[in-house]
Amino acid sequence: MFGFIPSSESGFLKLAILSFGPDVAPHFSAAREILFYVIHEGRVRLHVPLQVVEQSLQQKLEKVLALGAQVLVCGAIEKRARAFLERRGVKVLSDWAGPVADIVRHFLR
Repeated sequence: MFGFIPSSESGFLKLAILSFGPDVAPHFSAAREILFYVIHEGRVRLHVPLQVVEQSLQQKLEKVLALGAQVLVCGAIEKRARAFLERRGVKVLSDWAGPVADIVRHFLR
């Protein structure tokens, strides 16, 4: 699960994690929050939690794009939603589970 570590020419990584409480949301549409992180040189430089519990699937997708996320982590995601994000340059990592804190630590390495 933790094999992918993206790189960026600028050294910054913009990461969006779909969460349900303290854990990765089991499905994109079930997410209560988008946790947005900017990571640089092994440190979290910015962390912004955004409530999305009342938003539609399309609104959540648009929010991920508006944040400029390079990588999205979630438990599962619809094929059309994945394609929508990937066509716009977002690397979608699905089938991830567990505490958000563990996922963030993975990307700090």
